[in-house]
Amino acid sequence: MKRLATAVALMGVLCALAGCAESSAGEVAPPAAEPSTIPEPNFSGPYAAEFHQAFALAPDDEIRQMLVDETISDKELQTVEQRYSTCLSSRGVTHGGFESDGSSSFTFESGMTSDEANAAADECSRSEGVDAVMWMYYTVRENPTNADTSQAMVACLIRAGVVPSTLTVEDLKAGKDLEQATVSRQEYFTAYNSCDADPEHAYAG
Repeated sequence: MKRLATAVALMGVLCALAGCAESSAGEVAPPAAEPSTIPEPNFSGPYAAEFHQAFALAPDDEIRQMLVDETISDKELQTVEQRYSTCLSSRGVTHGGFESDGSSSFTFESGMTSDEANAAADECSRSEGVDAVMWMYYTVRENPTNADTSQAMVACLIRAGVVPSTLTVEDLKAGKDLEQATVSRQEYFTAYNSCDADPEHAYAG
């Protein structure tokens, strides 16, 4: 049950790593995107609100154009991945490819710290459209009608044994699932990603 709002909420953390400028109010502002020459369409599909947010995150017109029809094709995803890989390479980081859930890995040159590599990955994610496109591609593919899978997700997490049986849909929607986890963060997120990919069947047998 990935949500673009989560990515937006994390923008301050990403910018802290990527060196974003601070606003006059003292808040961290993301690096400026290229001015748009593409009017935002009237998104009206099952993920209209999410595509609206993604359009706002898009760094340039090439990425915005991918979003206007409310679908991300395999070819468009490949374009974003190539942009991302090229961006990382220019910073001394080698992209290891995206997994089926949208996660990715990378290696980096000797002499570079992991913090520096992560900062490069965060900035390239923003500047090359990963933040705007990747989540939409996998989410729409997994749940094209945007059906509410909260109950199935809670049941899956309980089946996985990573949260107590008292976890509720309200807890999940309020983001209180992780604080109730009965395993390490890494184990929890492994189970969460599996449940997110197939909440009805993961850990079912």
